[in-house]
Amino acid sequence: MFKRLVAAQNFAFHRAFAAAIVGATVAQVIMPSALAASSASASVAAGAGDSGRVAGASMGASLGSGGDSSAGTSGPDNSLPSSADRPHAGDVQQILAHADAYKQYGTTNQDDLGRKLIFPPGDCAVDLYRRVLAVDPGNQQAKQGLRDIAAFYTGYAQKKCDQSQYDACKVQAQDGLLADPDNTTLKKLLKQADDGLHAVPSSH
Repeated sequence: MFKRLVAAQNFAFHRAFAAAIVGATVAQVIMPSALAASSASASVAAGAGDSGRVAGASMGASLGSGGDSSAGTSGPDNSLPSSADRPHAGDVQQILAHADAYKQYGTTNQDDLGRKLIFPPGDCAVDLYRRVLAVDPGNQQAKQGLRDIAAFYTGYAQKKCDQSQYDACKVQAQDGLLADPDNTTLKKLLKQADDGLHAVPSSH
């Protein structure tokens, strides 16, 4: 009788021990998977947050509200020069290359329209083209660059005036005149914007 009781106790002990081993093994298998899933979820959430911030920043930098898709898209040849590649003073060809890169980026990159065209002072396409003209007044590449930038702003100013968005039209016209102060179309658009802003709505 005593032997059967001891045997039963031993059996119960080994059974509980085996169950504990199995439980620990299952936990070792399940916990890493759960942790991996949790980590993956956190990564996805963080990525979504970063994407939202980038998208918000890009939208804030876009010129006007809703770019014209016909203006072009960004690509491998449409990127800003690095700060290490800034042109040396007096190197006309280097300055022109830099200005052209700024112009290409600012007029065709749908996520960043207008950037580096007229701002910041001294490091934008308009100012670089003017640096070239200061030492070479007849440089046709620099003159064409300024005309291209003026044409870019003319298109947006015209669009805003056509939509009776006179504040935006005025800003775009003024920006375009920084590139080409004698542009008659931009002057007309600026006057149209001013007239629209000062017009008194008729009462009925």
